[in-house]
Amino acid sequence: MRKPALLSAVFLAAAALTSAVNAQAPCSHHLLVSGYFSNNIAIFDACSGAFVRNLDSDNRIRGPQAVRLNSDGLLYVVSEGNDRILRYNSITYAYVDTFAQLSTNFDPTGLDIGPADDDVYVGSYGTSRVVRLDGQTGTLVATVLPSDTSLRGVDNGLGFGPDGLLYVPGYDSDSVARVNTSSGAVQASFVAARAGGLDETRGILFEPGGQTFLVSGEGSGAIYRFRISDGGLVQTLISGLSRPTGMLIAPDGSLLVLAGAARVSRFNRETGAPLGTLLEAGTSGVNGGTFLTLVPNPTLAVDGTQIGTQYWIAGAGNAQARRLDVELNSSTGTEFGANFNPADVVNKRWGSMSMQFQACDRAIFSYNSTGANSANFGSANYEVTRIVDSEATIACRAAGFAQVTGFSWMAGTWFNTQRSGEGLTIEVSATGTVVAGFFTHLPRGF
Repeated sequence: MRKPALLSAVFLAAAALTSAVNAQAPCSHHLLVSGYFSNNIAIFDACSGAFVRNLDSDNRIRGPQAVRLNSDGLLYVVSEGNDRILRYNSITYAYVDTFAQLSTNFDPTGLDIGPADDDVYVGSYGTSRVVRLDGQTGTLVATVLPSDTSLRGVDNGLGFGPDGLLYVPGYDSDSVARVNTSSGAVQASFVAARAGGLDETRGILFEPGGQTFLVSGEGSGAIYRFRISDGGLVQTLISGLSRPTGMLIAPDGSLLVLAGAARVSRFNRETGAPLGTLLEAGTSGVNGGTFLTLVPNPTLAVDGTQIGTQYWIAGAGNAQARRLDVELNSSTGTEFGANFNPADVVNKRWGSMSMQFQACDRAIFSYNSTGANSANFGSANYEVTRIVDSEATIACRAAGFAQVTGFSWMAGTWFNTQRSGEGLTIEVSATGTVVAGFFTHLPRGF
């Protein structure tokens, strides 16, 4: 087999192994379904639809609406029936506190976190206004959408768009307002009343690309697509639904819609074509579904204390007699686990490395990452030794280093005792093709 073909086979085998592991991996997210009349939030596996548990077990929630995951790791839950904003830990799902107790008949529905100030913005169905709460104390800071506009009945789809502006659904006015929370400017009829037949505006979902957003019309039984630039109707994406409310983009990219008897259905987000039912939340006790929320699966939560400076690069090259030389490349751009997307990977030349063997278990390692076509990590050389003896190493010593033939004795893991967390993994074919990985640390400042 020629060396390029061997290298291709090595990388294809690694890719196949990765795909097999990912296919069996648990779902990356949980799906939370707010049940207004069941006074709780049901938690499901976002991939299989399997019921996991209810969020609360002590009857704190009354008429749940929007649920948002804040950067502080807490879930902010709108409890309309008792005019409260409650907080829960997104890892343990344990109750934390009552973030805000609002006035009687405020009837909170929508909530989002300000991207510029980290304050909490809450919509009031009872007063048709939106207020800003201090993100630390929960105290009232200001009213950003007053009650004297044409928008009536603020609903739970309230949220900040990719333009940094706040979009507010009006359930009773069948419209959408847009608010600049910095300047105070209000476009009360950004999406005009009854545009495209919109009736009883509930959910708002911003689409990838930042050009459009989806709106659910509970009364009209439809999902509409509007332009972010001017609020104009693009199309009626889905029609014939039974009182749709919440919407989300699933981990697999499909559109999830909560409608009917707490049914969560999948649709092609681009075309609106139906893709089947993910789950029937009613069978798990959800009554009156209002809102969908995705949160990272807590069982897969990453231990942040183990994210540090370690850094891997890899490459291929050739071995000859007592030496091997490898061109090294970096791969960046994608994410760990279920979020891995090969299309996002960017490969660049990092530099080169070589090993000049001094004995069966000792070598001088050197790297060169300098110049325009490199990552500019610099250059160095130092001695490395083998971590674990292989059968080939033992055979090499038995034959004597001067007499050893072939390349199998080079393979293994090599390191320097004074450089913890750094080392090399080497594989060498019978014909001298080398596949190497160099694990090191990021430079200062990264």
